[in-house]
Amino acid sequence: MNNLELLKDKQEIVYKILNNSLVNQKLSHAYMFTGPKGSLQLETAYLLAQSVVCENGLWACGTCDQCQRILENTYPDFIILDGQDHLIKKEEVLDLQQKFSLTAFEESAYKIFMIKDAHRMTASAANSLLKFLEEPSDHVLGILISDDVESVLPTIMSRCTNLNFKSLSFEDVYHLALNEGMDERDAYYYSKVVDKSLKTNEFLEDESYLLFKSIFERFINALLENPDRALYIIQNELLKHSNKAEMNEAARMFLDMLIVFLNDAMSKSPIDGWYAEVLSKYHSHMNYLELLAITLETKNKVASHINMPLLMDQMMFKYREVL
Repeated sequence: MNNLELLKDKQEIVYKILNNSLVNQKLSHAYMFTGPKGSLQLETAYLLAQSVVCENGLWACGTCDQCQRILENTYPDFIILDGQDHLIKKEEVLDLQQKFSLTAFEESAYKIFMIKDAHRMTASAANSLLKFLEEPSDHVLGILISDDVESVLPTIMSRCTNLNFKSLSFEDVYHLALNEGMDERDAYYYSKVVDKSLKTNEFLEDESYLLFKSIFERFINALLENPDRALYIIQNELLKHSNKAEMNEAARMFLDMLIVFLNDAMSKSPIDGWYAEVLSKYHSHMNYLELLAITLETKNKVASHINMPLLMDQMMFKYREVL
């Protein structure tokens, strides 16, 4: 399925609202896409941006030069502010406003801005954006995305058309990932522990994901036969990783996937050859129920526990007692 077909199939209400707006040429000046990450907000944001500049129809064709440049972020009248890695500051919003005050570069009348993780704006940035939204310019389209709308100024929410995206099932996300060309194991990891933080076209190259995958698979292979080696992998290869943000994200994925894996060990759920083989070994030789209890206890402490290395060390100490 392409993104338009996915939107129709998985987010029918959102599709109908946007389709009516395009048909009647009455797009809002700003939309707020809410709901859990991984439920097609980002894909829909790009699709809508493409559609207002597409050369070939009501909805984006996805193949024309305009559509391709939106997707590649090389369209000069399309600006993205991204709160995933840092707080969005006032200066970024002011720079956006200044650029949009100039004559458009492209023949299309629309200038488009997207704010990912809009709840990650500083107070001064949010107030500057509010002034921008209160006095909308013709042919300016804003698309804000947030999975934490309680942290967004109510006045900003009131200036946007709010569209809520419902959660997708694991099966939906898994098959979407397969359709993106992922192999079965990557698609499984994505659908179980990754999709709320990274989009499909970036996560396979994301450093935190690559760290998680390497650590998780070597840990699982080592734990049965050489617990000391498994402990070394966690303490010296994960927790001493040079980038703290990547380490924390990889550790979060590791804990989530470890919980999934130990639950899978009860049913020996097959994914691919490697996964099925190690599940069978754990099912036969490991007290996975006690390990699962320890891992769940650790996961429950993550939100309030600032020191991830200490928390993981405590988990591994308890693992050793069980092993």
